[in-house]
Amino acid sequence: MNSRTKYSDKDISTKTQHYLLKTAGFVIKIILEPTEQIIFKRNMIQSIIDTWGAEGFLKTTSSAKIDFEIKFEPTAGTMGILEKRKGRDHYYLAVRRNIPSKQIIVYYFTSLPTLQILLKEILSFLVEKDGFLLHASSCQDKNGKLKLFVASSGGGKTTTANSLAKGNVCLKFGDDIVIVRKIKGRWFYFSPPFIEKDALPTKRQASKAEIYFIKKTKTASKKVLANKGIVLKEILKQIWVSSEKLEKVTLINAISFVMENKFYLLGATLNVKAIQKLVYEN
Repeated sequence: MNSRTKYSDKDISTKTQHYLLKTAGFVIKIILEPTEQIIFKRNMIQSIIDTWGAEGFLKTTSSAKIDFEIKFEPTAGTMGILEKRKGRDHYYLAVRRNIPSKQIIVYYFTSLPTLQILLKEILSFLVEKDGFLLHASSCQDKNGKLKLFVASSGGGKTTTANSLAKGNVCLKFGDDIVIVRKIKGRWFYFSPPFIEKDALPTKRQASKAEIYFIKKTKTASKKVLANKGIVLKEILKQIWVSSEKLEKVTLINAISFVMENKFYLLGATLNVKAIQKLVYEN
């Protein structure tokens, strides 16, 4: 028995365990049904603990309502197979997904990366009523203020955030996704529960933010973006959606976000001190 999971083989095979993943004001219940696949279940429990346990994402009890469920079940007699191209291609169905029902069924051989993909879909669905998932790198200063850096892939947002973090003026908040919600008339920002590139998730929250669109330049510069139409167009490109269709409510949320916040164009260079001066001193 691995003492870190605290469960005996009998517990694993005959009892249900559950964890409550609390993020961005939502509670996602992860249910692990009894199974004879003891090693697979134990490994999944350990992955859940290792990924979300240290930073306060996980609880075992909560009085809050459950917003969504992920249920792990044994595979016997339940896993389907799709055949394509007259039986030459076979696809094993590892997930039973019905997002509107607020429940996803998975099996114990499901990997942690797959679980994270499902979590992204779940959070995109849950946040739809009052926010969105924004592609952005970010860091948070000692006063709790968030700096959001937005750009297309390869546009320099991660490099800019990393440069500021190395300069010891802020802590990394999110490397690829930030959860944005409007709660009781105010915009809030939450670090995601995703493993992003080279780091385990860290639970952070901010109620104040400055948003910068990144443009790679030789000379560092900063200016206010006053044209809200252009800002909205660029923000919509960076909102993560689980399908190609942008829901109307998400568009409304994005318009509200753009109208109620200030945006900047940041000419970004590899000169850390110059970027720090523009972002934190001006």
